[in-house]
Amino acid sequence: MPSDVRTELIDNSQDAPGYRGALAFVTIMLSTMIVVSGVFWGTAPETVPTHYNGSGRVEDWSSKSAFLVLLGLLGVLLPVLLALRWPWARIPRLLNVPHRRYWWLGGRRAALTDRVVTFMRLVAGLLCTLMTAVCLVSLRDSLAPGQYQASPHWLFPVLLGAFLTGTLLCVLKLIRDLRPPRVHAAGGN
Repeated sequence: MPSDVRTELIDNSQDAPGYRGALAFVTIMLSTMIVVSGVFWGTAPETVPTHYNGSGRVEDWSSKSAFLVLLGLLGVLLPVLLALRWPWARIPRLLNVPHRRYWWLGGRRAALTDRVVTFMRLVAGLLCTLMTAVCLVSLRDSLAPGQYQASPHWLFPVLLGAFLTGTLLCVLKLIRDLRPPRVHAAGGN
């Protein structure tokens, strides 16, 4: 492995705007997801609602363990994989990012990796948040099946809309963070 790749994998420059905040966000949301999953496992009955129609009515029920396996894959494993630094440091040539040549020239690979990792951690935290909300709604509906046979019809569109809005904001932040600094000509404005 070339030395520049080896240092890229362990480089701790972390100069991307929001790098540490993104790490804290995904860590808090992963922890919350794990705690909520534990509460769900200990509290939910053996069958839980897993599918709702457009009006918020429960359409399908599954076993608690199948629900948690799926939730674990989407709400814990996938965000952990997205939040790791080393895969993104190993495959930067595959990344199709704006101003790619700028980031590849002049030893800016570590800075590019930091920005991509920050983006992925923010999206991973948003995914954990969405999956935690889905788990809580399913728990609520499973604990009082006669009372909550339907979630409010606006609940899932609002949850999904919040997730997509957050993801869009992360994409816009990434595009802004990948914009190279403007170079002003000497003596000019």
